Amino acid sequence: MNREQWIDYYESINGHKPSISEVYEAEKNGDIFVISESSNPLTIGNQDYMSNHSPNYRKKSVWRSLWNGLTFIFSVLWWLVKFAFSVALFIVNVILTIFFFVFRITGLIFLLSR
Repeated sequence: MNREQWIDYYESINGHKPSISEVYEAEKNGDIFVISESSNPLTIGNQDYMSNHSPNYRKKSVWRSLWNGLTFIFSVLWWLVKFAFSVALFIVNVILTIFFFVFRITGLIFLLSR
């Protein structure tokens, strides 16, 4: 039988829709006729699962999403700190260069005026 027929059969026996892992097990056991290996898996009314374009499925985690968001925020903040530090060092370098240039010119003028 095909996937839709097996899902209807499963619902009539168990009273609820099968999970993605149960559909995968049925395909692996040969209960469901699979047309091709590259076919996309069927999403069964529950968006808590996602496909990795492989027969392995993993549940979306709230903690993983939170971790990814925090990692992105901290990487942006770290980039901003490095950028601000680079700009500050550039400004200090320019100020010191001007200071020592003026100091040398005044020393040269003083030396030549003697």
